[in-house]
Amino acid sequence: MRQLIHKSPLGPLSIPGVLGEPEPGEPFEVDDDIAEVLLEQSDLYAPAPTTDRTIAELRDLAEQRGIDLTGLRSKADITAAIARHDAPEVVGNTDAPAPTEANDPQEGGEQQ
Repeated sequence: MRQLIHKSPLGPLSIPGVLGEPEPGEPFEVDDDIAEVLLEQSDLYAPAPTTDRTIAELRDLAEQRGIDLTGLRSKADITAAIARHDAPEVVGNTDAPAPTEANDPQEGGEQQ
């Protein structure tokens, strides 16, 4: 078993072989063979940060990167916050109509 994280800018993902839908930066476990396939998509998946650092070391790292850890106490929560900070942001035209809106005829009118 290996621990990975995903860096999807779209939020939680449904990942084959994983129960639930992990948030970006949230560590999840998968079998080694699945991990190898997922890691081929290096823009989306990465090995989970190692937990061999102490909480103090993780807090120092977060401070260096400008990450707010207010209210976070556990090593897992701090590690996830650091990983989420490193995840890519959604970039694109967010003003574009949703596909269902673009394909629906106007109310009272006919579809062309």
